[in-house]
Amino acid sequence: IQGKAVEGEIHLFDSLGQYKTTLLKKGNGPDEVINVWQMKLYENALFCLVNSGTELIKYSLSNMKIEWRFTLPTEILSAKDFELFSDNIILFLKSLTRHPDEKEYKLYTYDRNLKKIIARLIELDKTSSEYISFSQKGCLYRYQDSIRYYEVFNRGILQIDKSNLNHKGYISFLENTYMFPNDKLLGDYTFEKFINYCKSSDYIWAHCNLYEGAHYITSTFEYSDDFYLNVIDKRNKTSHSYKWISDNYLLNMVYPIEEALSRVGVSNDCHYYTLSFYDIERMLKEGN
Repeated sequence: IQGKAVEGEIHLFDSLGQYKTTLLKKGNGPDEVINVWQMKLYENALFCLVNSGTELIKYSLSNMKIEWRFTLPTEILSAKDFELFSDNIILFLKSLTRHPDEKEYKLYTYDRNLKKIIARLIELDKTSSEYISFSQKGCLYRYQDSIRYYEVFNRGILQIDKSNLNHKGYISFLENTYMFPNDKLLGDYTFEKFINYCKSSDYIWAHCNLYEGAHYITSTFEYSDDFYLNVIDKRNKTSHSYKWISDNYLLNMVYPIEEALSRVGVSNDCHYYTLSFYDIERMLKEGN
């Protein structure tokens, strides 16, 4: 489980929920890290993007020690997310420009054995990347044997082909009056000006935090000042958006989507949410 604590950000629990130990403790030592940006679990090993997106670590859960770690090449710094084609071939996502006078890209495929970048995909727009900055999860994700990519304002979901390290369309969003036009994304904006424009527009914005399961893809977006959950049904290629949730399991209440629930992941067709004790207490008091 990833969560900030005094000793570090990654903690091991057993199947009964009992805390066992903290992994990758905080510090500057050879087995320590300053922070953890992304954490992914594959084949009994934990892969962590650490130290503000500058290093990748493989931590063996069988031996309870670091198996390898390396510093990303300068061109990729600071990576925002990653996925694995294999133990040696790694796909990184970068969202902010670091080299103003050079071409930069969103996606980089890196060969750990050769210690070099072997593919670059989707050129990074240096102007808009400075003000289109949304905290989001699920940008790069694995579904079964496929690696897929989505970020805010993308017009669909891309699939990264591991055979030729290129990309192709997986899902395209329907063009309609709610879709944010590409030409409106570019302008003389600061971050604050851009957000204010989004709020005053008639377009869906901040569409992010995408999770794909066996039958459904869930994501969130804002329209004007309202927050929505979007659900795509892959079986019939339809989608519906929801502002309210009817909770007949825990609180027996109807409340806005953004009120308390936080999505944390998906497994097969089960989408997982968290609800803090603070929010439970607050909502029960308000309900009474």
